[in-house]
Amino acid sequence: MSAPDEALQEAVFNALKADEAVLAALGGANASRRIYDEVPPKYVLPYIMLGEVQIVDDTNCGPAWEVFVTTHVWSEAVGFPEVKRIGGAVGAALDAQLTLDGFICTEWQFRTRSYNREGDGLTKHGVIVHRYLIDKAQ
Repeated sequence: MSAPDEALQEAVFNALKADEAVLAALGGANASRRIYDEVPPKYVLPYIMLGEVQIVDDTNCGPAWEVFVTTHVWSEAVGFPEVKRIGGAVGAALDAQLTLDGFICTEWQFRTRSYNREGDGLTKHGVIVHRYLIDKAQ
């Protein structure tokens, strides 16, 4: 059995690759190829990258974890509409009960979404954070 954060990261990756709104926002055809756990040296913008996973609390009510998942969106389109459209789709796709291997997602909640312009003045960066409570499967 994997750790809860590993199971959650796999579930997030699968949920994003299966979500029609996410794929449409990324550009449709072959868009699932632009959802990365590790960004390759040769990539196409826009893309989504799985980010940091933080386990905040191992509760006293048995084996349960509070986990925060960060997802990043990158775009070089003019202005912020593209990165915001993709970030909104990511936010909606992950604000859901995800299916985890060996664990149960008992609570889920969209937390924050922010958009920034990178130092090059061209690249836009979206940061989306979700919170999940994870229990060990019975």
